[in-house]
Amino acid sequence: MKRNALFAASAIALASVLQAQTPSEPPPWWNYNGSEDTVSLFWDFNNAANPLAPTSQVLPTWFSPPPGPSMFTNSANVVWLANVNGQPGAIGFTGAGAGSISLLVDNQADQTKSKRLMVQFDAFASNAGSVVSEIEKSLQDYKRKIIDESVEQLANGYVRTTLDMLLVPQPDAEQLDFALSGTALSTVAIDNLYISTHCVKYDGDKFGKALGEIDATSLNLDLGLATAGALCTAAAATVDAQGLVSYWVAGRNSAGDQLFKLDAAGSLTGAPVPYPQGIASLEGATDLAVASVYAPGGALAQQLVYGVVDRRAANGTVAIFAVDATAPTAVLVPARTVITTAVTGPGPLGLAYSRYGAGGLGSFFITDQAGTVTEVGPNGALLSTMNPAANGTPTGITGAAFDDCTGDFYWFSQAPRVTQLGTLRIHGYVHDGWSRQPTPIEWIANRNLPSPLGPGGTARGLEIFRPNASEFRLLCVQNLGTTSRLTVLKGPFQGGLGHLGRCGMRGGMPAFGNAAWQVTLSGCRRALGAILYLGTNNTNSGGVPLPLDLSLIGMDESDLVIDPVTSFPLQLFANGNVAQSVPLPPPTIVFQDVPVYLQWLVLDPTVVTGMATSQGGATVLY
Repeated sequence: MKRNALFAASAIALASVLQAQTPSEPPPWWNYNGSEDTVSLFWDFNNAANPLAPTSQVLPTWFSPPPGPSMFTNSANVVWLANVNGQPGAIGFTGAGAGSISLLVDNQADQTKSKRLMVQFDAFASNAGSVVSEIEKSLQDYKRKIIDESVEQLANGYVRTTLDMLLVPQPDAEQLDFALSGTALSTVAIDNLYISTHCVKYDGDKFGKALGEIDATSLNLDLGLATAGALCTAAAATVDAQGLVSYWVAGRNSAGDQLFKLDAAGSLTGAPVPYPQGIASLEGATDLAVASVYAPGGALAQQLVYGVVDRRAANGTVAIFAVDATAPTAVLVPARTVITTAVTGPGPLGLAYSRYGAGGLGSFFITDQAGTVTEVGPNGALLSTMNPAANGTPTGITGAAFDDCTGDFYWFSQAPRVTQLGTLRIHGYVHDGWSRQPTPIEWIANRNLPSPLGPGGTARGLEIFRPNASEFRLLCVQNLGTTSRLTVLKGPFQGGLGHLGRCGMRGGMPAFGNAAWQVTLSGCRRALGAILYLGTNNTNSGGVPLPLDLSLIGMDESDLVIDPVTSFPLQLFANGNVAQSVPLPPPTIVFQDVPVYLQWLVLDPTVVTGMATSQGGATVLY
């Protein structure tokens, strides 16, 4: 036990050291060392003796050759520069001419996986010089999907470029090319190069459905009835090796606080698991989160269901207990219990889990009613916080979830909100786990459930459930007053393997009567304009199954992911971003809770045919 505690402390200490060598808005898996599927490399080029040796690295065992000069193929005029405009260490050249830097990043090819690739670097180009970067096109190995490119002007004359994309399928390697050009008085160079690759069984949610659409084929049920009268607050789901789904429900009955297990049909199975002694609190477990533990080869070894319990009124602590959901009979795992004093805001509390946190040991995000999100490690130590002022987190969060595939957080809030549909307390929000800033993507749970507390009652627990790479589900627990109900929603909003840019929304909830609602596209720095298309399905177009590979008409890395029904006028880009106003008409009885699917046609002179499709978007119009 002492050795485990020492290892945990050492890992967290290492994570804090590496924090200084972290890209701007890093992916959540940056410096993650808990699997063989993640690479993190950083060069600051400050080592005069060996500038191409990485400054920091977190690598899987198969990575070859060892990172360093052998990864680079540079033109003869590219050299180490001791100082560029006051910034030490860079590689490039001075004077007229053209040069190139190529970097080959190793990988393990896998047709069943995709690679999330992030590249970030600072470029300096004076006196009409230029630096242009690109992930090499290699159609025989992979297709570059959902390319998101952004730039940021830095104070010292450098420009920071960030490239984020999905490579499908996961290739054996990928090459990053820089083209440098300069005039007689130019200095052109790159500095602070970050490479992050993360390989997952994830298909870009190409078959994802409209965010907020109720999944009628899943388990939507009265939790009070399902648990023989328990007052229930949260739910989660797991899938075993045979593909069987189990639901886990936190509830309280005459026997005390317990975790109930339901089968896929909603029937109780096995004996409820009592919480550990000393975990008693006012409400029991207020939210649940699932942690998946993987064997060295990548196979799923164990699934743990965690519950958060607020004991501060009794002893000043918040406890997180664990249940082994993989065991033949569900049992508590006392060694996984987490005790923390870092939470300060009022309850009820929400809980999300990220396996990437604490240097690969996993971390917990505990939300409170004030909108503060407290991240703690497995030893209960404070790692970070988010709050409304700095991070735009909403107040009233009762349920929280983290999506391992995309790195996004989902919040479920009971804070009253006046909308076109009346005052609701079942709002959901999507929060970017890279920047830790809010996205304008919103959803609501089932507002048609009658309750004295208002339409749909109030929000309680939330968890994300991905039964396979092509499915995304939100498990929402809604308090209806005398009972609670589980609602399963489809999603996510962003889905589909377009070539350029990320689809988004802004202007409030996508509800009829909202004249300010807009659909956005970001990350298309080289594009000129785009046309938004709207459809009502993403399964077929004119009898042709979707998604449709558009290489048949020369658009070799684009897919059509919606059946386009209507289009909007051409919009011109500004700094890689564009928006289309979609004023939604007043609500009627006929049109409510309508799923819509969105995709942009992007005009970009740098791609084949000058056109490419974007990632798709899908939402319910309430």
